[in-house]
Amino acid sequence: MSKLGVIGCGLIALGALFAYFHDNNQGVLIASLCLIAGLVVIVASEARGLISKTRGARARRQPQILVLAKGDVHVYPHHNGRFREAPDPNQTDLTFEIFMQCWLVLGSEVSLRIDDVQLALTGPDGSAKTAERTPGDLKNWLLTEVEKVSESGSDWKKGAPRTTPLRLPEFDTVAPLQCGAAREGWLHFQIRDTTPSDLQNGSLELSITDSLSHVHPAAPIRVRRLPGSIHPIVDSNPPQLEGDQE
Repeated sequence: MSKLGVIGCGLIALGALFAYFHDNNQGVLIASLCLIAGLVVIVASEARGLISKTRGARARRQPQILVLAKGDVHVYPHHNGRFREAPDPNQTDLTFEIFMQCWLVLGSEVSLRIDDVQLALTGPDGSAKTAERTPGDLKNWLLTEVEKVSESGSDWKKGAPRTTPLRLPEFDTVAPLQCGAAREGWLHFQIRDTTPSDLQNGSLELSITDSLSHVHPAAPIRVRRLPGSIHPIVDSNPPQLEGDQE
């Protein structure tokens, strides 16, 4: 029993004793007041406990969102807009454009929205840097997919590599999430004030914050290649993209 419950029972007992030893109108009045006060305190104690249990149950029913970073992380390093294919591992004045494909699914019977998407870099020494998200510009970038084709499928020499430029569909952070409906797309971030060495030897941690302020992290990932296979569209007439209609 809670402290308020004990106090309520004590008031009721005090009223009973007062009525027993003072068998008059004044004693009955005081006993009645003690009884009423004790009942009020007990009811308040039970209500307080019920509210605490309800809050605890709500906390246990936190919506579950599974977040994954699919495939490789692609990094485009540059300095003042000029691409650096093989940067110095300890160079500190580079800007890194980071691209990753995000997949998530909501596992709760509740409609939620995405409030924020964050990416953090944890360096080998434990230091943390937060990347800046760059939404709405993936139309300016291409993923170059490299594949080998057979002689029968091409006029090229057998086994020769063929590059195919692909669009980067952006991850939708606006539409509400529905239970069981998976969602995926690309995210673009930018990190400054770090080195290629820290980027490759550290870990990237992607997290989603929902509209109830719950944070759902993905498993930490590593940068396997630097640079990656995503580059900006630099000419006015980009090549025909897979998926474009004739």
